[in-house]
Amino acid sequence: MKRSHTQSAAMMIATLISLMAAPQTVFAETVSANALMSLPLPISPPELNFAKICRKAQSPAPLSFDWKTWSGEQPHQPANEILADANRLIDGGAGVVRDLPLARRLLEVIVEERRATGLSAKRRLAQLLLDERAGTVDRERAARLLIEATAAQETDAALTLGRLIARGELPSLSLDDASRYLGVAAGFGEPMAAVELAALYADETLTPPFEGAARHFANLASLNLQTALAQGDCDLAIDIGQFLIDRGYPDAERHAVAWFTIAANSGHRAGLEKLAKAYHTGIGVTLDRNKAGELWERAVAAGSVAGYAALADLALIRGEDPARIETLLSTGVENGDPSAVLLAARYFRGDFTGSADFDLMQAVLQPAAERPETSVFALDILANSYLTGQGVAPDPARAEAIYQRINAYGTPDAKALYGRYLLKWGRGLREAEAVLRQASDAGSDLARASLVDLSLCRPSSQLDPDQRLEELAADGNALAIRKLARRALERGDKAKAQALFEQAAEQGDRISMVERAAVLIAEAGGPTKRSKLLVAQAGAAGEGVVSGRLALIGAYRAGKLGEDLEASAALLDGLRASMDPAADFELARISLQEGTFNEDAKRRLERAAAAGHAEAMLLLARQITIDGGASVEADAWLQRAAERGDPAALAELGGNPTRVAPVAKALDEVLLCDPRALVEKARLQRILGEPLNAAKALSNAEAIVRHSPRLRLVLAEAILSLSPGANDDAARAARLLEGAADGGSGKAALVLARLQEGDRLGPQRDAAIKWYSKAALTGEQAAIAELTRLSEGGGAKDAMDALKRVAETGDPSALRSFGMLLAARGQDKRSEGIRLLEDAAAKKDVAAMKILARFHAAGIDGEVSAAKSISWTRLAAEQGDPEAMFQYAIALDLGFGVAPDPQLAKTWHRKALQNGYVE
Repeated sequence: MKRSHTQSAAMMIATLISLMAAPQTVFAETVSANALMSLPLPISPPELNFAKICRKAQSPAPLSFDWKTWSGEQPHQPANEILADANRLIDGGAGVVRDLPLARRLLEVIVEERRATGLSAKRRLAQLLLDERAGTVDRERAARLLIEATAAQETDAALTLGRLIARGELPSLSLDDASRYLGVAAGFGEPMAAVELAALYADETLTPPFEGAARHFANLASLNLQTALAQGDCDLAIDIGQFLIDRGYPDAERHAVAWFTIAANSGHRAGLEKLAKAYHTGIGVTLDRNKAGELWERAVAAGSVAGYAALADLALIRGEDPARIETLLSTGVENGDPSAVLLAARYFRGDFTGSADFDLMQAVLQPAAERPETSVFALDILANSYLTGQGVAPDPARAEAIYQRINAYGTPDAKALYGRYLLKWGRGLREAEAVLRQASDAGSDLARASLVDLSLCRPSSQLDPDQRLEELAADGNALAIRKLARRALERGDKAKAQALFEQAAEQGDRISMVERAAVLIAEAGGPTKRSKLLVAQAGAAGEGVVSGRLALIGAYRAGKLGEDLEASAALLDGLRASMDPAADFELARISLQEGTFNEDAKRRLERAAAAGHAEAMLLLARQITIDGGASVEADAWLQRAAERGDPAALAELGGNPTRVAPVAKALDEVLLCDPRALVEKARLQRILGEPLNAAKALSNAEAIVRHSPRLRLVLAEAILSLSPGANDDAARAARLLEGAADGGSGKAALVLARLQEGDRLGPQRDAAIKWYSKAALTGEQAAIAELTRLSEGGGAKDAMDALKRVAETGDPSALRSFGMLLAARGQDKRSEGIRLLEDAAAKKDVAAMKILARFHAAGIDGEVSAAKSISWTRLAAEQGDPEAMFQYAIALDLGFGVAPDPQLAKTWHRKALQNGYVE
């Protein structure tokens, strides 16, 4: 096998490193698994003593000269030193900062002088001529250089040329030329040329020159590969492993790890990187971050640039010294590594620490944005900073331009980010849906997640939300699992909900950790070992720290995590440096709530509002009005909050058609998920004389809440209070209430019964009693009072029967109410009524005790008994009723039904006063 004498491990590694950030290797198309499986390709490494035969990779050398000071004159260094330095500048790492434009200038010198090393230099220069990071792209010249080098039997140039033609990067050359140049390389013993020819012939990307060509070149690939490996060229293992992954070979990742291990054990940087990445992510091998860390350290020592960001990521996971993390990130950023740029931007945004430094974030992002290789995710952070004012003045136009640039990348995730921008900022629902569908179909999980929101809140999309959530959850998406848990909870399936919250918590979702901890504490009557662990994990530094701490604050303040003991205050203090809009809003809101609103809280509220937080906009508008500020400014913030779809802001907007018209138009492009917001949108459309659009908004709201009895009730109550109203509002509300009641909502049954008793549907007394009964049977106490009202006088037998059925369940309130009705009906029912009252009192119903006290004092049971009366009064007092305490004290003073005891009387008088009873 003849291989170029100038080929070095550094060259191969540089090519592979450039592919790590965007792993689109030689051919993007996927050969069918069957086509590959039918070929005798080298899928698993041969059984050779690789430790003995593999040549160790050379350690990266320092530069022979400080080329940063080079003015461009003819260098005096030997050509081989210049070439080596150019390669080091291409690779970067190990003390050398990557500089592709400078490397290109050095390679131009060698090629121009036609020095002995010129063939290899031509190939490297051609690659840089195709890399916009190195300068202006010149495909024609790149093709000429590679053809010249190939003609001089530079094998690697032939391989590179064939690859570039096959993937369409040299449009001046025909696809048939790929076959010719790859054939030249294969003929000179290049294993990868034969491998790729076999695949291209198998999937008929290239027309086979003879029958069985694919199998022929697959056999040649095995022959060439084993020969090369036997000669110590173990860096080839990297290409083979990556080829299997890129071609979608069955179980490719596991096979690839075996190949990467060979190269890594020989010290090849790209092999170390790929093996480290496998252990880092657990793809193709069992997740082992300790092993990954060791491999990344070796990769960095071997000159890896990608290793800096990877080590920083591991350090963040382990909670290591921030100084080390920042040094690693700084080195990666200095070398232009897109992963380091992205991680550094997120780090300084406070994503992992809860402490933001937007100036440092911008210092990372602004220079990176000028480079073509910058990740679309980093550009997304930059664009978002122009929308929210993070380290820069808000500039929506600049943000729009960056998102257009992101969209122009054309990758699935780029499309997804653009679609999410349109969706979040109300820039066009239809376009957002179209873009996200396209990105999802192309394989973007980010787009799939966004389409879930569309499916949940935009019925016209005709996407099944439960199916999409199930699919995402099956892939381990923690947010999807949490949403499924919430939907199960809304449907009343508490067991399934808690199992899903536990699953999401295991996947690292911090909000689910808090939800699960709260339930565990409620079930056990106090903190458990598991709940303590979940609370600690939810608030720990790391990915999602801000959302976790905000969830903890809300749960502590709601009493769901036991006694607060200043825990929420400490968590709030810890979020002051985050400058996160949600955190700023919460800090300002609590400050207002506690009467400590100051300049800092005001700044936070303004910052959150400027960042697009709708609730902050509304609160700011109210605060400006309270402080006597300009009404124009307050109105502007109120309108912005309304245009973002905040239901309270929409309600406060009023009914002036001129004022509501632009808001109604803006809402057409906003994804409204809150049913109350859709009701308010319907209100605006009615004001504007658009009844059909209003009806459509309400129908959308109905579709959104169909899974949730609670939300059906919320929507029904909002529709019933809608003004201006419509003739079918009551019927629509009744339909919603009936569905909610059938789903177990006692409050919905109560509201429905009252609606049916009124005149908006026409009096439906029998139906009302049915729903009052259903509400009462779920424990809705107000429904018992309504049944009692309808039963008074004994004339409404159906109401009495309904109340009796509730009493038979043992409900104390129903026992008392039914007992009173029976006791008042006459002698024949009186004893049964008193018995029921006693049953209620036995269940510690204080009202029943007080009624029995009055009955016995008045002789309702046929016998006046002061002793029995005061006995029940004493029991009511002992249950904490202030009026009973007062009456028992008087009885003790007077000796009514009990032996006089002035001292004890004073004690009960004092208790009555302490419990709020007037003197």
